[in-house]
Amino acid sequence: LLELEGHNVVPYLDPIKALAAIKADPPDLVLLDVMMPGMTGMQVLEQVRAHGPTVEMPVIMLTALSETQDMVRGLELGANDYLVKPAQYEVLVARVNTQLKLKRLLDQRRRDLEELRELNTIKDKFLQIAAHDLRNPINNFMIGLEILKRIDPKVKAQISEFDIILDMMDSSALVMRSMVNDFLDLQVLRSGKMRLEKQ
Repeated sequence: LLELEGHNVVPYLDPIKALAAIKADPPDLVLLDVMMPGMTGMQVLEQVRAHGPTVEMPVIMLTALSETQDMVRGLELGANDYLVKPAQYEVLVARVNTQLKLKRLLDQRRRDLEELRELNTIKDKFLQIAAHDLRNPINNFMIGLEILKRIDPKVKAQISEFDIILDMMDSSALVMRSMVNDFLDLQVLRSGKMRLEKQ
């Protein structure tokens, strides 16, 4: 029925072989029967949820109408949905398609988040380099200001508002240096290389 809908279906009658195949190459979705020989569907589900790459893989349980407890247990173990056997064609297709659509959306969201993380890392690295590169010119500027402060008072007197302009430049340089240092400290805090002790 699912192949008629265009899905690539790989059936397994042996749950142990099915579990090995799922772990080796996780499918987009698993339809899992509760009652199977050698290993129950619940045991398979537990192992699927304990295996890193298949933790979020959609699993739809197939249960008999009398297996209500199994259905609840399956949902508690992390099944995404359940179908009562024999499954109605339209319901089966609708539930499989819904779970696959949700999986595609989650996969896309995961890719988008990873891309944002990478872009954020690039941005932080760029700003860190820019801040480091700004440190030296600011320090040079402040050294120049210190030299200007030592100018002969007679020379200063010839320049209108010399001290006011010098104080304004000195204040601006201190603000710039403080901003660069704060930014660099923030980057170190974010990277976990420095622990913030709040007081």
